[in-house]
Amino acid sequence: MRLNIYKQINEMLNTFMEAINYIKNSNNEEINRKLIEDSKLMLNSIDSVLTQNIGSIKDLRVFEQLKKCSKMIDDLLKTNASKDIKALNILDDCAKNLQILFLNYVQYKIHVVFFAELGQKWDAMNSVYEAFENREDCDVKVVLTPIFRKVKLNGETKTNVIYEDYLTELGINFLHFKEYDISKHLPDMAFISNPYESTTLKDFWPENIAKFSKLVYLPYFTAVSYDEKLTYSIARMPVSRYSWRIIIQSNELKRMYEQTFNNKKENVLVSELPKWDELFKVINGKIKKDDKLKSISKTKKVFLWNTHYTIGSNKSTLLTYGQKILNHFKERDDVFLIWRPHPMTETIFEMYTPEYLPLWKEMKEIAENTNNISIDNNPSYKNSLYFSAALISDYSSLIAEYLFVRKPILFLKDEKTENFLKNRKFLIPLNKLEQANSFEDIKNFINKITKNNQFQERFKKEIKKDIPMLDGKIGERLATTLIEQLIEETMVNEPY
Repeated sequence: MRLNIYKQINEMLNTFMEAINYIKNSNNEEINRKLIEDSKLMLNSIDSVLTQNIGSIKDLRVFEQLKKCSKMIDDLLKTNASKDIKALNILDDCAKNLQILFLNYVQYKIHVVFFAELGQKWDAMNSVYEAFENREDCDVKVVLTPIFRKVKLNGETKTNVIYEDYLTELGINFLHFKEYDISKHLPDMAFISNPYESTTLKDFWPENIAKFSKLVYLPYFTAVSYDEKLTYSIARMPVSRYSWRIIIQSNELKRMYEQTFNNKKENVLVSELPKWDELFKVINGKIKKDDKLKSISKTKKVFLWNTHYTIGSNKSTLLTYGQKILNHFKERDDVFLIWRPHPMTETIFEMYTPEYLPLWKEMKEIAENTNNISIDNNPSYKNSLYFSAALISDYSSLIAEYLFVRKPILFLKDEKTENFLKNRKFLIPLNKLEQANSFEDIKNFINKITKNNQFQERFKKEIKKDIPMLDGKIGERLATTLIEQLIEETMVNEPY
């Protein structure tokens, strides 16, 4: 039995008992008889629904008690004795016992749906999905939806539709988005990780999901820092307005959201992010390991280079250091570079900075034609995190996530990024990271990692003071909390 049906029956039982109490205190014979007749119809309806959901009933005494109440109503209607206080008191007791039996022996299932998009975002949902999937009181669906990216070709803006099945390889059954109509399926909870309406179908916009379900927003990224302007703009997005619960990683961010929401503070739930459970798997080597990287890491120090999706912005150092980093690794045979550009990079270049496309293509050619450089376009970055000895990165949420792996990080800066960082409040210990203000700093960092085996261990010990240990059970805890809150809000758990 679905939770919403279970709730309706329980509400009907409460209404039934309210009607009995009204009759006992009323002298209006006409209204009293009408209430008794309506109660009969209501019990018939309950009987019909319970019969349709017979598999959810663990004790048939529920039906016996239901029939007993129904017979008492028949007797009242036959005798026209709506003010028979003795009979009404007996009926009241019968109704209360019926509700007790219902609450104890009728089981419900919570229907949950996950709207999945790009493989890069699935990590935000996976551990929560697994937690719900492992519960007997939940029925879980995954719906794979497309994502739209606008590109400019020959001066004309076109929209690319990206629909990639990465779930089959993970052993996850899913529905095509055309197979799922939320207005008919009516899930109790619906999860999304994409806050941007412009990149998804209108049917799956927060506003439209929230019409039929309690919407939960799981961020696909880990916040590195914040300022008031940015947080205000995020909090004003439709996903924030329409979500039943917004998962926030820190109390600092919660306070910013609460200032914006005013009367919707309860929507903000502070929790460790479920995607961190995937980092727990990385730390403990519980991933499907890439054989090539495994072999390379035995003889060479592997570096992960993470670049921002913009170019020339205050978050990107690609123009400042990009070619120099690639050429440096090209000239060395004792190191290996995994370059993981943001998946939106080429699209952004095509749309907004086409003048840099020749440079972008030139850099890709260097990487593709150099033996000790590889471009990581995989949906998951687990292997890159696991086999790399250190991270070299622009401003990115990956910095915050890499800290959990407890390996050294070089934060790339130039004049533009320094200006960007001035008024921001950091959620990570930025002062613990190595920081590059020149290419010489980058080379020195690479040499430290390559030649000083103690460098990584010292960083690991130092960062322990600021970064909590993961246990891989964040998704499980969050699922439990959400179910408890759902039931508390939608159910009356005690008899009337």
